[in-house]
Amino acid sequence: MPNKLVILSGGFDPLHIGHVAMIKDSAEVGDVVVCLNSDDWLARKKGKPFMNWDERATIVFNIKNVIDVMHMDDSDGTACDGIRKVFEKYRDEYDQIFFGNGGDRNTGTTPSAEQITSEELGIGLLWELGGSNKPQSSSWILEKWKEPLTIQKPWGHFKTFRTGEHYKIKELVISPKKRISLQYHEHRSELWMVVQGTIVATVGGMNYTMSEGRTIYVGKESVHRIYNPSKTTDAIVAEIQYGDKVDEDDIVRLEDDFNR
Repeated sequence: MPNKLVILSGGFDPLHIGHVAMIKDSAEVGDVVVCLNSDDWLARKKGKPFMNWDERATIVFNIKNVIDVMHMDDSDGTACDGIRKVFEKYRDEYDQIFFGNGGDRNTGTTPSAEQITSEELGIGLLWELGGSNKPQSSSWILEKWKEPLTIQKPWGHFKTFRTGEHYKIKELVISPKKRISLQYHEHRSELWMVVQGTIVATVGGMNYTMSEGRTIYVGKESVHRIYNPSKTTDAIVAEIQYGDKVDEDDIVRLEDDFNR
């Protein structure tokens, strides 16, 4: 059988199941060499690399059937330099060399320069490695990772957007006809702003009906509660906490509809 080599290129930052499937399909054709995009290329694409080149190269090189991971000059936005470097290094060792493309690439989306370079060197083109559909993207993974975690509660849910030593910024989503426990905090104060719907805020024994754009301050040790009177619409409250402790366990509940 002919001795075959498949060239792959990409950032692999981070490595995901789509990359593994692409390498696995390539390995069914022959040995695999990966031209790994630079940190500068990743910075241009998504702001900064998640892992540096050496870390990514170590991971990729240790995948079965990957025989080499190579630097390339990708300042032109293509893998042409990598294709040429692999060809020069391995052309005497292999009968056939291919440039492989994942399921998200085709003749219309793969840079024409890469296709022309491959053709000029007698390198064949492989398509849909890893499947015709793109199961994951490094960019998708990182965007999902950046999203704040949603914490479910019996009254709705909340997300924490930023936490510092003495502050925390949260979004509270209170479900229709639900209310948080009647409570106070020993270590922090809070500022609430209604950003969707209408709430009834209980603070210091007084009830305040608040619509979108209204704010209210809740002092440390002040007894408080939020109630969403709507039958159909979530109420959303932006909450800024400030104090010497902004942990979730700093809650003293006096009444609770959910027996917590």
